[in-house]
Amino acid sequence: MIVLYLLSGMVLLYLFLIVCPAVTAFFSVFSRKDGVDPDEIDPSHSYYAPYLPEMREAASFLRAQKSTQVSLTSRDGIELAADWYDSGAEVLAICMHGFRSTPLTSFCVLGKELKSMGCDLLLVQQRAHGRSQGKRSTLGLLESGDLLEWIEWAQQHTGAKKLLLCGISMGAAAVALASDKIRSEKVRAMILDCGFASPYEQMIQDCGKWHLPGRVMVPIIALCARLVLHVDLKTSSCDSLAQTKIPAFFLHGTADISVTPAQGQKCFAACASEKELLLVDGAQHTVSLMAGGEPAKQRIRAFVRKYVFRSEAAESISGAHTR
Repeated sequence: MIVLYLLSGMVLLYLFLIVCPAVTAFFSVFSRKDGVDPDEIDPSHSYYAPYLPEMREAASFLRAQKSTQVSLTSRDGIELAADWYDSGAEVLAICMHGFRSTPLTSFCVLGKELKSMGCDLLLVQQRAHGRSQGKRSTLGLLESGDLLEWIEWAQQHTGAKKLLLCGISMGAAAVALASDKIRSEKVRAMILDCGFASPYEQMIQDCGKWHLPGRVMVPIIALCARLVLHVDLKTSSCDSLAQTKIPAFFLHGTADISVTPAQGQKCFAACASEKELLLVDGAQHTVSLMAGGEPAKQRIRAFVRKYVFRSEAAESISGAHTR
């Protein structure tokens, strides 16, 4: 009888200390998230503070450009929204923002750079963010399928001849996860900023930051994700990158404690296509482009010119050399 009481007590303790917090964490993490634009960020409570003047100026630049609100219905019936900055350019950059962020916060500076280079922009609002519908964000898993649908939308509704894919944090994971499934020859390159290897690894890391038993809690969270969302948190960006042929530019900050640079380097190492890696010394999460200053922007411009803007004649010659 004493043994039965002890076992019952241990089960109740496990439920109270591990299972209940894990289930609560699942519904918290995967719930709808709405971020704020650069003008709404409080500089006194954000590591964005040193970069806000540049971000706000870039956001103002984009707001001054002609844009149209567009949408599509996803394969699972969710209406997804985006802002299309169209000037009839031959190159369209499809941009996937980060978790609990907005397109302007994630891409104001890069968007200005690309727009100034002659690209049009499609700033996607991820499911369960902004104007897009959906109750659950999935850390890039279902979002990768959404990206495939935006690529199809771009081919049907725009005159773009070349597509550049851009992702930051969760958005980078979505682009990476889609990278081996893209069949469109219009997709020429991708920029992956501070992406994580898998939601599972990221959640283990997050638990460690909060001194929580991630090795015990995350499997329960993963089970909830499988039962409720029908996704596998262990799905790895590295597996997709190992099969991709799309040239990739990886960007990560060495002081990133949200998604460690080791994860970015792991994704870079796995990538089978032509690739570049820029580690920005001292940069925190999602600010590498600003922290890297003009040298980082020059690297991005050079990559985009090389893989996206190069002439059809140059591509034909390159293809002839590889045959």
